[in-house]
Amino acid sequence: YHTGKTRQASRLRFREMIRDGLVSETLLNNILRAAAIYKLQDGKVSIVQINDSFSALTGISANEECMNCFESYLEEEELKKLHVLFGKADSHALGGSEGTILFRRPDGEQAALHMRVFLLYFYQDHRIYLSTTMG
Repeated sequence: YHTGKTRQASRLRFREMIRDGLVSETLLNNILRAAAIYKLQDGKVSIVQINDSFSALTGISANEECMNCFESYLEEEELKKLHVLFGKADSHALGGSEGTILFRRPDGEQAALHMRVFLLYFYQDHRIYLSTTMG
């Protein structure tokens, strides 16, 4: 039986869901999968923050030494691809950019990282990006 009234769905409001305790950090990490915050400054890429899934995927631990040497795990051509992804994210603020780079884990294994990159913030000489990654 249909009354003829159409119920309209409301938009998801993640900020409210997190604030109200409906979505935990663990659940959000599972939704995002492997995620990292990158800083691009003076042409150099470093990692600012990572979640556990990113660490498991890449073998990079959340310590300053590993995060500051992120570029050393990329061949020159792959680093260029990453810079292109960042540039496209600059141009497409809402949609971000998407692409795959080959990454050499600290254990020597190679992983193909399919990344979605979004520009979060820019100020003078640096930019901050969020990337969600599938391996």
